[in-house]
Amino acid sequence: MELAVGFGGTNYEDVDSRIFGHVVPALDFARSFKRINKLPPLVRIFFANELTSGVNPIESNKAECIAQATAINLKQFTSEFYPDILDSIIVSFPKINQISDSLKRLGIDGNARIMLENICQDSEETKHFVNQLVSIGESKGSNEDGTAHYIFGHITPEIFGNYVDPSKGPISVIKFGGLSEEKFTHLQRVISDKINIDGSGLARTHAYKNPNSGDITPHQLSLININNDTPPYYCDARANAFKIIDKQISYDYNRSPDKNTKLAIDRAGGITEFANFMNDLIKKT
Repeated sequence: MELAVGFGGTNYEDVDSRIFGHVVPALDFARSFKRINKLPPLVRIFFANELTSGVNPIESNKAECIAQATAINLKQFTSEFYPDILDSIIVSFPKINQISDSLKRLGIDGNARIMLENICQDSEETKHFVNQLVSIGESKGSNEDGTAHYIFGHITPEIFGNYVDPSKGPISVIKFGGLSEEKFTHLQRVISDKINIDGSGLARTHAYKNPNSGDITPHQLSLININNDTPPYYCDARANAFKIIDKQISYDYNRSPDKNTKLAIDRAGGITEFANFMNDLIKKT
């Protein structure tokens, strides 16, 4: 089993406390295994900025720099508040060429939109989810072809897809994310039923039965963090979050924190402790 938390690409440079709250549910879940004397599952925190930059009009080099800086800030957060499970946390930056290679092995190479249209023919629910994701993509400057490629990219092991590790067998992925992940998980299950997956390291988002032992690896699961309609790690002007702007902290102590910021505050042990952590980040940047 593996836990996965993803960040897309952005050109927004200010440090926002929502990024820390975004990873808390997965880290708490992993830590809970230690309380029952079990080895924590791997927590994979990935930055899909290359996939995002390929379909949305954001500057790719800037998005890469922001992703790298965010990873460093998350390292500070996990080192301070999750020192007991650091060995279970990995950070990855999936490369677009690796994602493209995985998609080509599934027969997806420039035909993502057509394949998605064919998949939608059998289900109004699937079509509804696709239309919602297309609308979200359009609001970010993408088109139908770009969004289709983005959707299929999510079924690869480099992003959220379940996969087969030759040394361990099938790997189940529990993903942690926002409202869009529910749609992506539904589509991944539908897509995996439509596409022949050979089990050689590609995405496996459907239930898998081991022919020898009879053991079943379950469907992929999404745990959803509902935080308005903005992805939970993005800066949201409506949210009362700690922000580092021009090496100064911005936060309204007279308002309640947004949900993701509250997760980070609680894990730090209180608002004073988290404010101290954010001030320390300023000193280290």
